[in-house]
Amino acid sequence: MKLATFSSDGQMLWGAVADDGVIALSPDFPQWKTLRQVIEADALGTVLAAAEGRSPTHKNGAFRWEIPIPDPEKNHLRRRELPRSQRRVQGRAGSPAQHEPVHPVSAVLRGP
Repeated sequence: MKLATFSSDGQMLWGAVADDGVIALSPDFPQWKTLRQVIEADALGTVLAAAEGRSPTHKNGAFRWEIPIPDPEKNHLRRRELPRSQRRVQGRAGSPAQHEPVHPVSAVLRGP
């Protein structure tokens, strides 16, 4: 299941994507105003579980897609780094380049 940010009737919401619309979950979790806050709280599993078995609150065409994570910053997304031995860094002039950090980041919000 995917999570998304959307707007309807001038209100910004987030929730789970269904085949025929979206399930607004933000009203059920007022402590998290945005998906960014859900991620920071490590609560993706909690909100995805809340969507299970529910019908869309907003049918296709009754809402507008918005940027999934408002004000994304690299520091707030989890990253995996390669071990130091596999990092590549800029070498000194005349010396071969070494490995430097790799930070693959995915903005796709998917659950089981």
